[in-house]
Amino acid sequence: MSRDQYGLAYQKGFRRTVAVLRRRGASPELAEEIAQQAWARGWARLAQLKDAERLVEWVNTIAVNLLTDEVHRRRRFTELSPAVADVRIAAAPNLGGIDLRRALQRCSPVERELIQTVVLYEDRTVTEVAAQLRTSVNAIHHRLSRSRRTLRKVMLAPEPRPGRTEPLGLS
Repeated sequence: MSRDQYGLAYQKGFRRTVAVLRRRGASPELAEEIAQQAWARGWARLAQLKDAERLVEWVNTIAVNLLTDEVHRRRRFTELSPAVADVRIAAAPNLGGIDLRRALQRCSPVERELIQTVVLYEDRTVTEVAAQLRTSVNAIHHRLSRSRRTLRKVMLAPEPRPGRTEPLGLS
């Protein structure tokens, strides 16, 4: 991959990387800083990239790992210096995210993949997903709408208890 190609990917993917970090709880400033670091590290380690088509996802993975390292570093710093209490708040678990991940596990694999690809992690546009799947934008909109409806039902339904055999009534 040439420097120009990487630069174009950066222009298209940087905002997506920032959005992924923001959804993981990073402040706007921290998300921008870590996204810059991730794209720089991606360029430095470009030889490790196996599939150029997945460059943005690869850099997003680097960014999430950098964010995780930063949270752990700040958590250790907070334990050493209690004066930095606001960092402890940022490192608290996101209970809504945990509920969402549990609900996604109860959706079908196709619905889960679509929601994760378009909405949650990769922040891809419907047009990009339609092109990748070689289908129409309207078909993706329809599938995404149906997937969101199913996710809403799953989140509102009680979580199955271990050993429960009756179906949830979701389709």
